[in-house]
Order: sequence, then structure tokens, then C-alpha cells
Amino acid sequence: MITTHNVAMPIREWTLVELIKFCDLTSGKAADWDKASLKKIKDELRVELLIYQNYSCAYCKREITNEIGRSELDHIVPCSIAPMFTFVRANLTLTCKRCNHSKKDFNPTTLSDDELRTVTSYICDHDKYIWIHPFIHRYEDHINIIDGAIFESVNESKKGLAVISKCKLDEIGQVVDIHKAAKIMRAKTPLQAMLMILGEYPDEPSDRLAANLHNKFPEISFRVFVEKIEKIRGDNPFDAFNLG
Repeated sequence: MITTHNVAMPIREWTLVELIKFCDLTSGKAADWDKASLKKIKDELRVELLIYQNYSCAYCKREITNEIGRSELDHIVPCSIAPMFTFVRANLTLTCKRCNHSKKDFNPTTLSDDELRTVTSYICDHDKYIWIHPFIHRYEDHINIIDGAIFESVNESKKGLAVISKCKLDEIGQVVDIHKAAKIMRAKTPLQAMLMILGEYPDEPSDRLAANLHNKFPEISFRVFVEKIEKIRGDNPFDAFNLG
């Protein structure tokens, strides 16, 4: 559908009731976004975006949830620079806390901050962005994700490179390994550790999980861990419960 700001989006625009509420409760200033009276509208928006985005961050595509601290609403064009876009529906997407923190007030357009402050209508031209706009560009045209942790730009896409650089997606692999190591360290037995990270990383290659487990439990060979992981993922999961 085409929004009131001429952006083609697969999900709805604000309803008339919501727009009236914005007019009644805000003055159009960026600071108004944090008003407690808007919580219900924002909560409903978060749920809609979660479903549309298949429970994944708009920038790194890693899993997010609606739990506090696990996802955040991001103003694609930052309202600190362009306050007139604070309540523009097409300017709001859902991200993980890490990506939103890294992006901060980054200006994703080809306009300077001063030029952006003078714009009166939302920027819909895909060439006016140096960034992947979730509703204007196709993510797959700009970024390829390998094994859920390695991010590379497609055909040296500048938009893809901008997201990778600014959101520090080239560090995701390190973050994942640190998180896996922490999970394994908390486990009391090799079997418990294996089941924990298998549940947490169902799409991670077996050999990478086995390497993480072997680092913590060197008395069990890398090959044994690979075999057990493959059995759990295969047709005979109960054959893997003996790690002796």
C-alpha cells in the first residue's frame, strides 16, 4: 500500500483515530515521542512490525522479541535531525538494541544534516539514501548473510556496506561466539552445554558448535561432538545422550 507519505509499505498506515491522538497529544516535537500517553500506540506498532519482520532486526536480521530490552523502535531518518519525521509511519522500523545503539543519530540520506532539516516531505527516492531503508530497498539486494553471522555486501553495494559498517555487523560473529562461550561456561556437563547451544543456535553449522564445545570440554574430541550434534539433528536424537 502507499502511505500518506508516498512510501510503498506492506503494512498499514496510521489509522484516523491514531492520527487524531497524535494531534491531540503532541506538538510535533521529537521529544513528544517519549510521552507515556503514546505507549499503547507504540506497543501495537511494535507487535505489527515484529510479525511483518518475522521477529528479526531490520538491520542485522537476527532474532528479536517483544520483551523489554530485546527490541527497539528506530527512526530510520533520525528525529534529532529531522523532527518533522518523528511520527511518520514509514520512518519507523524495529531493530535489536545493538543495531539501534550503533546507528544512533546516523543520517542515512545523501543530504547533509542542514539540508535534511529543511526538507518538507518524506524522502522516498531510493537514490537519496546511502543506507538500506527497510521499506524502500530490498535487503537481499545489498547484504548477504552467511551462517547467520558473516555479513557481506552484494556487489560492493554502498548501502549494504554502510549498514555493515555503522551497525558493526562485521563483529557479529565475535559477539555470537562470546555469547555461545558464556552459555557453555554456565553448563555443568558437556551434554547440558550441547543441548543449550543447540536450542539457542538451531541454524549454526554443526562443526562450529562442536568447536565451541570442544574448547570448553577438551577431554571430548571435536569429532565426537560433531557426531552427537548430527544425531540430535537427525532421526536418532537419543543416540547422542551418551557422551562418555
